[in-house]
Amino acid sequence: MNLKIESVLTVIAEDEKTAIAIVAALKHEEDFKKRSISSLKIDKNKIIINVGGDDVVAVRASLNAYLRDLQVFEGVNKIES
Repeated sequence: MNLKIESVLTVIAEDEKTAIAIVAALKHEEDFKKRSISSLKIDKNKIIINVGGDDVVAVRASLNAYLRDLQVFEGVNKIES
């Protein structure tokens, strides 16, 4: 069986400036294009993360990497507040 997996993760930041900072922090994840492909887009304060691939494990790993980075960003943001 040959599957094509696509996932969209939407993150709502408190403002556009924060969204831009988050995307800058996540941008490095787009460089890992071995088994999955991802892209980031900003729409005002909304961040749209698209992840796709032919391998469920690879797509899940990419999503986990983004979520882990978001968790770090959230923790740093709480410390600065």
